[in-house]
Amino acid sequence: MKKLILLFVLIIISIPSSQAQVCDILIPICTSQDGLNNNAIDPSPITINTSCQALQGTRTAWYRLAIIQATNFTFQIEPTGNVDYDFAVYVNADCNNLGVADRGSFDAPAPGEYNTGLNLTATDLCETAVGDGQVQFISLVPGDEVIIVVDRFSATPDTFDLTFGDPDAFDCSIVQTDVCDGDTVMLDATDPMANNYIWEYDDLMGGGFVQIFNGNFPTINVTQTGNYKARIQFAGGGENVRLFNIVFHPQPIIASPPLDLSICDDGTNPGIFDLTQNDDDVRGGQDPLYNITYHNSQLEASTGANPIVPANAYPIVGSSEIIWVRIEEPTGTCFAIDSFEITYTAATATAPASPHYVCDLGGNGQESINLNTTFDAIILNGQNPLQYTVTYHSNPADAISGNNPLPQPYLITGSVFIFARVESNAASSCFATTQFNLILAPQPIANPAVDLYQCDDGSTAGVFDLTDNDANILGGQDPALFTIKYY
Repeated sequence: MKKLILLFVLIIISIPSSQAQVCDILIPICTSQDGLNNNAIDPSPITINTSCQALQGTRTAWYRLAIIQATNFTFQIEPTGNVDYDFAVYVNADCNNLGVADRGSFDAPAPGEYNTGLNLTATDLCETAVGDGQVQFISLVPGDEVIIVVDRFSATPDTFDLTFGDPDAFDCSIVQTDVCDGDTVMLDATDPMANNYIWEYDDLMGGGFVQIFNGNFPTINVTQTGNYKARIQFAGGGENVRLFNIVFHPQPIIASPPLDLSICDDGTNPGIFDLTQNDDDVRGGQDPLYNITYHNSQLEASTGANPIVPANAYPIVGSSEIIWVRIEEPTGTCFAIDSFEITYTAATATAPASPHYVCDLGGNGQESINLNTTFDAIILNGQNPLQYTVTYHSNPADAISGNNPLPQPYLITGSVFIFARVESNAASSCFATTQFNLILAPQPIANPAVDLYQCDDGSTAGVFDLTDNDANILGGQDPALFTIKYY
């Protein structure tokens, strides 16, 4: 009867509180929990309203679950001692504005009836102090979310087990933290009323939890996959438990930078690219289960949004685009990105300055020249030398057909016209040609110059015309072939 009187007073008083604080204290769980307790002075931030009664909880713990398969949702709160627990359950409620709970029990337990919760046989949806502690299950479907608030009505310290009837129905991603190898995760169990923290670790190898820290460490940094438990202890003897499920995933890398891709616009080739040509370079020897996708922007590659589909038949927009590639491990948590360029342009051939003179250094009427090393960069004029090949020919017909390329180095013996062909490595039908004149110039001879004099008669300025010596230096050599400079 004492319990009924207290609750009645609370209804009349109707204590206001901030609903939003519930969102901050929800503890995500996805499996049955043993040895739970709440701080003996953890009041509820809101009045807990149900269809049959209201309560301003004084020792509450709030839990959140997510559903991934249809289930008749049941659970039991199982005290260690003969301690009175109450609860309320909300389905798909806004934690900022919970409203009226879908289920609730405020039973004053008789001896042997301290367990309380939802079961498959109860028919009532809510019970006051007069009841057996059991109310009806809730039918849930994938996507539903559940909030359970547990209130230890009794002031007697206690721990309890929270056991679910169908744990396979719960989505454990809400309690799992996915991170990448090489990262460090800080686990935070801070409670302003705590006077000690005991941290335990389960490596999931079957040995269960072992203690790793005992002291005033509200946060720890971890780098290994496993379950971590913080037992938060209080001066009055109570203890809270916080669970953390940390999963480290492998960090993919870009094994080799993706190659720029080019298709030559020869009037017949469509600008359709197979971006997956870069798969092998990006993956290298990494796990074949790593997924590779291609994207139109760095942001989309970073988020994994809007992958290009199909990636092996991508129509270019314009003549050039930057494409981003993303490689990720199977969960998509860890990834790496890079970019490359695709181009769809016609081949061009830019003529060198013509005529181009080659000096007959040996004076024997012939000189060799490597046409590729001398002229390729000029003729390509910015085109990628990995995507185009330059060949040199003695006549325009061979340049057009690509036949009979001149050997390198090439021996020049006089004046000759050279015909250059620029051909796309991806499509031999895509090419351009140009021509230029090579002239073998004789080795210049510097004949003796004569001294130049001016008489200082008071009227001359002392300014000399050094080119007066040009004819002397050239002798009989062709002035069109040589330039004389004075230093």
